[in-house]
Amino acid sequence: MGVVLIAAFGVPVGFWLVSLDPTLVSTGLDAKEWIALYAVLAAILGWLLAAAVQIRNSLKQHTVNTMLQSRLSTAFQDKATKLNAAYPTLTGITPVKHNDWQATDATIRDGVEAARYMLNYYEFIAVGIRSGDFDEKLMRHSWRKIVLNLHELAGELIKHLRGTRPDGAVDHPRVYEHFLWLVERWRNV
Repeated sequence: MGVVLIAAFGVPVGFWLVSLDPTLVSTGLDAKEWIALYAVLAAILGWLLAAAVQIRNSLKQHTVNTMLQSRLSTAFQDKATKLNAAYPTLTGITPVKHNDWQATDATIRDGVEAARYMLNYYEFIAVGIRSGDFDEKLMRHSWRKIVLNLHELAGELIKHLRGTRPDGAVDHPRVYEHFLWLVERWRNV
């Protein structure tokens, strides 16, 4: 494996160096100097490979930590409980209805507030995925259904908060734009 990596990286670099200075071949680096050059290149390649693996592992660890923290958060659990009390999802999704945000019933008001909390949380997650701060594949495998169900549950609330008019125009298109991007991205995966 190491020989293949050295050849894949070192040979083109050697040709590149010779193309920059053709006298390298004629004035000559002897065999030991070429070996030293390739050893340095191999060390650099090894360091770059190790750094890439470390970055990937760090990203996955950060993703797992974020996912666990949401589940351990008392605020998140409280909002999830209030959301499920107002809009149960066990036997089917009960969506937020038009004007529920003006309801006088405390359970519905708390449910709408909880839905906004959840939308804001998953907007944060979508921004992190979109910017490459989270491992999308790991989150998609864990949260795809949750995100899609939240979108279905809170569709009317999202339209209201974005200022969606009857003609389809949106007054505030940046509201939940990343969450909606994530829903579309994960919908048919």
